Amino acid sequence: MSASHLLRVVGFANRLRADPLDGGHVITHDELLADLQDSKTDLARVVEAVIRDRVPYIVVPSAAVKAWERREPHHWAKVSAWLAAQNVVMVQV
Repeated sequence: MSASHLLRVVGFANRLRADPLDGGHVITHDELLADLQDSKTDLARVVEAVIRDRVPYIVVPSAAVKAWERREPHHWAKVSAWLAAQNVVMVQV
């Protein structure tokens, strides 16, 4: 793992653990999946994979993260906060 990837991992792991858009409430995976039903991205698949596989980290292309941030920033913020609350680190490649 390169130094830049490690810095991204550490930065992500240190982000907020609760959804700042929801008053700091940590949402359940069911609430998150329900909220993602109208999403035009594959964020729900990411959440489902984390739930199914119970992994300590996920590897995601940085282009996907940029697209999520641009196309659906509210959903991305919720998924990002949920991943952090689950102690799942996201490694961007």
